[in-house]
Amino acid sequence: ILIRPQIMLHVGFQLSYAAILGIVCLFPVLRNLLRIKNRLLRWLWEASLVSFSAQVFTAPLVIYYFHQIPVYSIFTSLITIPLLSVLISIFVISVPFMLIGVGTTFFNYLLVKLAGLMNSLVEVMASLPGAVLGELTLDTAKLCLWMGMLIAGMIWLHHRKHLLSYLVLLLLCLNLCSSSLTRYRYLRSSEMQISHFYTSTMLSFREGLQVDHYCWYRDSTSFSYMRSYIAERWNRRRFQSRIMLPMEGDENKGAVSACRQVTPGVWLVGNDPNKGWLISGSGALELARPVQANFVLLSGSPGLWNLPTGLLEDVDEEILDGSNPEWYSTHLEQIRADNSLTFKDYWTHQEWAYLKRW
Repeated sequence: ILIRPQIMLHVGFQLSYAAILGIVCLFPVLRNLLRIKNRLLRWLWEASLVSFSAQVFTAPLVIYYFHQIPVYSIFTSLITIPLLSVLISIFVISVPFMLIGVGTTFFNYLLVKLAGLMNSLVEVMASLPGAVLGELTLDTAKLCLWMGMLIAGMIWLHHRKHLLSYLVLLLLCLNLCSSSLTRYRYLRSSEMQISHFYTSTMLSFREGLQVDHYCWYRDSTSFSYMRSYIAERWNRRRFQSRIMLPMEGDENKGAVSACRQVTPGVWLVGNDPNKGWLISGSGALELARPVQANFVLLSGSPGLWNLPTGLLEDVDEEILDGSNPEWYSTHLEQIRADNSLTFKDYWTHQEWAYLKRW
């Protein structure tokens, strides 16, 4: 730390020291709660407590950086800790032999096989249903509150000072209030997400916990990817999702938005705060009256020569998905130059999914 202070910002450094802090501070307290005479049961009990103590302190950091937390990690530790101990022991024993060039192939083979076995077992545990609890969020302020509460709680467990107990309760109340405020703001917020799946397009509109998904797909494989993504990202545990297929009907009305096909290859989709055009064909479009749109989404390299100029004049942003080839951007630049249009492009296959919140 003295030589390289910036290392304190590295994720690995923070996780390592948080795990050690949990083992040093929490493990002795938990171990004394139960006395077990049987050596095997005592080893299982203490190994589980070591893993649990480390995870308690690393959980806020894992959620903050990776937005998920492993569920079966305590059981995984019961397998990996013995293997890791054997691995380290063999490595220490092999160092003198490797330095003199004796048995190098044997020790390398043994170490690689043991490491591969440990990784395989971890992958099997991670593939079990419910092994990972995802879609978790924690901002910097809440991270500081959680870590402060854990550290204050550990000091209180060792010294039993009333002032520390009040501090823990205060931090817990602040954390609960912050979480409630974040939840309240999220329920009152809205967002639009535009993403592509193997040359197919999906628009998602959310208000509170109500979500409408509009899927334009070119084959069943793309649609299956969309459904898998919706099940994972917009899972039923948190959201009430509706999947609609605008290609199969002229008009689709969801809980918080609607989609209407104006002409073949052209749809008007969204709601009052945020609506736009999705253009995937080159059919002519005649508007009886002007429609205020916030964006235009181009999919499948549509031709724009039959579209009225006024359609593109009032939009804030032009969005292109992954179904458009690279040469299409040059084509659009020429159209903007000919019609003096100033909106900017957003490519979902280069800049990830388009997301707008309000």
